Amino acid sequence: MILLIIFIAAIIILVIAFSKENRSVTSLTDEKGLYGEEICVYYLRKMLRKDEYILNNLLLSLRNGRKTEIDAVIVSQKGIFCIEIKNWVGHISGDNYSQYWYQRYDDKYLEDKLHRNPFIQNENHCKVLARLFNYKYSVNNVILFPKIEDKQELHSSTTFELEEFIKYYRCLSNGKLHSYDVEKVVSKLRKYEATDEQLKNYKKQMQREKNEHD
Repeated sequence: MILLIIFIAAIIILVIAFSKENRSVTSLTDEKGLYGEEICVYYLRKMLRKDEYILNNLLLSLRNGRKTEIDAVIVSQKGIFCIEIKNWVGHISGDNYSQYWYQRYDDKYLEDKLHRNPFIQNENHCKVLARLFNYKYSVNNVILFPKIEDKQELHSSTTFELEEFIKYYRCLSNGKLHSYDVEKVVSKLRKYEATDEQLKNYKKQMQREKNEHD
């Protein structure tokens, strides 16, 4: 009887440990992505002057009535920058026109991944922003990583590491937008900044739809 109780207890412990491990694996990408967004937004905000603005976690409506999330938008006299933030590790390969980008790990226990091309994904975000302002302003497509471990096979002039983008941005000249246009754009975009609850519900919906298609 004692041996049976010990056996059952061991099974329960293994089940709990396994479930925790699975949860940590499946949530790893989301957690890393969230951390990457926070790091990038923090340093981008520090980079900006008083008359330059960053808005993050925007939820905008598509023509089909669905929502799409934009990680961050910088608005200044230098222009409008629609920023998609990724925090992938390993070797990243792809370009602006391929359907997928490839992520390869050195760790043999991690499975290499194909990701939808973030440039194409963010190009759709840029179009949503442009349409919001009746195509009055051009929108720059920026893919941003906190750091890229290996980008020798990544061929995209619009993809930056955080430090690279900060240097690039600081070298840009003003004149793309007038100061009153900056204020107008920012004022309108603030209406679309998601609350924590809205963002939570959106991500839940996206996860449900993803599970249905898997």
